[in-house]
Amino acid sequence: MAAADPMPRAGPSASEVHASAPRIGWPEAGRGDLKSRFDRLRDVLADGSLFFGIAAIAVFMLSRPYEGIEGDGQIYMARALADLDPTGIGRDIMFAHDGQSQFSIFPFIAARLVAALNPANTSLLLALLSFACWFAAAQFFVSRFTESRTKWAVLMIVAIVPGFYGAFHLLRFAEPFATPRPFAEACVLASLALLIGRRRGLAFAFLALASALHPIMALPGLLIFWVDLCRADRRWIAAGFGLGLIGAIAVAFGLPLFDRLTTVIDPDWLTILRQRNAYLFPTLWPVGSFAFLALQVITVLVAADLLSARVRWMFLAAAALGAGGLAISVAFGDLWPLLLVVQAQLWRMTWLLGVVAAIALALCLLRLPERGPRVELASAFLALGWLLWDEPLSALSAASAALALYYLRGLTVSVSRLILNMVWAAVLLIGLLDRLSPTRAFFKYAASSPADFHPAVSLFWNIYLVSIPIGAFAVLYVLRPNLISPKATGAFAAVTTLCVIGLWDDRDPRHKILDSGHRQAALAALLPANQSEIHWMGGVVEPWFYAGRPAWALYIQGAGSVFSRPLAMAWRERVEALISLGLADQSLRGAQSSAPRDEAIQLTRAAVDQLCARKDAPGAIVVPWEAGMAEPADLKFKTWQVPAPQFRLVQKGETVTWHRIEKFIVVTCSDHTPEL
Repeated sequence: MAAADPMPRAGPSASEVHASAPRIGWPEAGRGDLKSRFDRLRDVLADGSLFFGIAAIAVFMLSRPYEGIEGDGQIYMARALADLDPTGIGRDIMFAHDGQSQFSIFPFIAARLVAALNPANTSLLLALLSFACWFAAAQFFVSRFTESRTKWAVLMIVAIVPGFYGAFHLLRFAEPFATPRPFAEACVLASLALLIGRRRGLAFAFLALASALHPIMALPGLLIFWVDLCRADRRWIAAGFGLGLIGAIAVAFGLPLFDRLTTVIDPDWLTILRQRNAYLFPTLWPVGSFAFLALQVITVLVAADLLSARVRWMFLAAAALGAGGLAISVAFGDLWPLLLVVQAQLWRMTWLLGVVAAIALALCLLRLPERGPRVELASAFLALGWLLWDEPLSALSAASAALALYYLRGLTVSVSRLILNMVWAAVLLIGLLDRLSPTRAFFKYAASSPADFHPAVSLFWNIYLVSIPIGAFAVLYVLRPNLISPKATGAFAAVTTLCVIGLWDDRDPRHKILDSGHRQAALAALLPANQSEIHWMGGVVEPWFYAGRPAWALYIQGAGSVFSRPLAMAWRERVEALISLGLADQSLRGAQSSAPRDEAIQLTRAAVDQLCARKDAPGAIVVPWEAGMAEPADLKFKTWQVPAPQFRLVQKGETVTWHRIEKFIVVTCSDHTPEL
């Protein structure tokens, strides 16, 4: 008969952990000689812990391959180019009406790095630095409440679980992009680690740096810091109320920035934001976003008894702040859209919940033996929820079952080890079967692609099929060390390191050329010499990086519209004009407004004439020309051969069609006087 389910117990305090935990590293100065250093190196080589630490770093890098200047990195690198070229790219409407760069020191740093290097090298350098800072801060944080062997396994599991927050899978923690977010996240994690050791002065310094880099990402750390002060000395509660009173006075007097707290976004502006930036408004999120958030909260609750009181309240505070920030965003940023609340995007505080939830899941898996069969069953359901994370109903049902089992503390569960092992086997099998369909779809997509096309490694990783064996390896490394020999750990480290060397840079040839920011001389010769705006049909950042010109209308230009009403209005007017002329489809208006088009947009003389008749007409129109398309007979144009081909994918049911683009046609408005 199995032993009775023990009552949960709190984990050791941070000081107890530090007193007893073995660590990877050299002895402190003055406490060892050269021989002891070699002895320590021999020990970590003998037990495989050094190899496992290397593997953890490699897995983290593989989970976040470098995609080049992508996402918000495009905005920050282009902002740097605009600062270096104020009469060129700096005249772009996105930068002329920039309302957000003044809140961060990051653009200042990026501009100087781009001037010294180039956009591609700057982006790569910042991505590597952000990874190093984030991983170092994460291991510093985790080491405050785990021992060395467990620490590396925790970090490996954090790497392989979905790290998304918000909606539409746009954002996740520890992004490999040239943005301030991962640096600010690293500073917050470092400050929390210091708070655990009650080193508040240094913790505040890290939070100040995080705030200078990205105040929104720093906010949950600042609030936890203040709560920690209040827990130590209740007079800080009065200080907080005093600060709130000062803020209320600033609002009452309508001081800059504070006046936005009483400014309701007008209907025209709000319509643009809801179409272009739906992720700002939680009522527009898919249900899966809330189910995943609930899964994360439940994970923290189930793992709470594994943490010392000093650490537990921080995890619970992160969960509360994430839920609270989301609730405030719904109430005062969505239902009653106050400008400052929408701009502050308080739902972004869920990034910290995502990190602590991943750590909590790892602790649940790595400390199974000490919790009894009832909680082990709860952990199995919790793991199932994470394996089915992108299926809202299944994930939420599994997580709810885990929470119910965890809190039924009066229930004595007698389950044999064989039955528990069968449950875990079933969980893993369900997870593997669930991932098979998207895996087959990926390989079909890759097999159908042209020979010189680069299927992104990130697409395959985000299926999370490889997460299952890697996670199982990490768990066995801690719970069944006799099954994982040092040689096996070394082989795993070698394989993952080689994969990093070969796969981490996930850019195709076109992205590498585009990222460099080198002006294409052949293209420049075809454009007007007056540095006028360029309308690049279907473009992303090409006018800035290929031509060094301001863009007339790009989808990315709408990203900053929440911080600038003039930008929002100018961008919307141009987008609507292009759609009405048939020079763009609905996808230019908003990310979720329509499906990708089946056929390429055709350039017509009538549309060119009307666009060129505008007072703010672009100097030239650059159009991608797919292989097999007939050239326009009634337009004057020149042809530019791209340095590397690009592709457009169209999928209808099971049929996948690839369209190859090797040249662009350039039409200048000076050559097309509208008919009167």
